[in-house]
Amino acid sequence: MEQSPKGKKGGKKTLSKQKEAEETVRVFHKKGDGKLKNFAVQLKNDKWHVQKDVNNAIELDIAVDKPNEFTEFKDFTADEFYDENTMDKYNFHCIGEETIRAKWLMDGSRTLAEAAKCLRDEATRLENLAKEGWKLSDLISDDYGFITCPPKFETIGDFLLK
Repeated sequence: MEQSPKGKKGGKKTLSKQKEAEETVRVFHKKGDGKLKNFAVQLKNDKWHVQKDVNNAIELDIAVDKPNEFTEFKDFTADEFYDENTMDKYNFHCIGEETIRAKWLMDGSRTLAEAAKCLRDEATRLENLAKEGWKLSDLISDDYGFITCPPKFETIGDFLLK
């Protein structure tokens, strides 16, 4: 905080104009979801970037309205919101690039049929990502693949700042 110049009566502390106007990103979430597994953020075009965790699978969507179940919110400064540690802590998706791996896909399978189903389910998920416009950034190497968001989900800089 900046202090008012000496010599003025009261010596009140005032916030600098920069701090008063500090931009924030408001992330709406379900009541009690402090980990923000399910959330919505308003975009500059007034649509909503919605992320839901459905059985440990992330579903992303662009919605016209904020889903009704997101009744609480958490504010982040723009710097906080785009910080890699914040993205990792809250599992914010589609803000750049995602990692895909095949390791452990068949864990827990007791039969070859179960193992094959696990592989087919992952193949279907990857095919759906491709249909939505996701693309590999480079060759998959040593079980690591990196995919980039389709244009509809490229949200860096597109969130509504308050």
